[in-house]
Amino acid sequence: MPQIKKHLKWCLNNKNRLMKIRPNLELAKKHLKKSEYNYDVAQTLEKIGKHDWALNAGFYLPYPRKLHFLIYF
Repeated sequence: MPQIKKHLKWCLNNKNRLMKIRPNLELAKKHLKKSEYNYDVAQTLEKIGKHDWALNAGFYLPYPRKLHFLIYF
């Protein structure tokens, strides 16, 4: 069994880790909108010279986007 399947199976074996849910377009859209907002914030912080905060905001940019894909598909 490929390594990724082992990890996924391990995650799904405990209800406190990951749960399989039905695709939810509305929730996915909310996560996508949050990701776009976070991107705008990071861009604004970069423009005004707050590079340390822009870096922090940029670090969290992928999280809502990943949630979007996990929930939608």
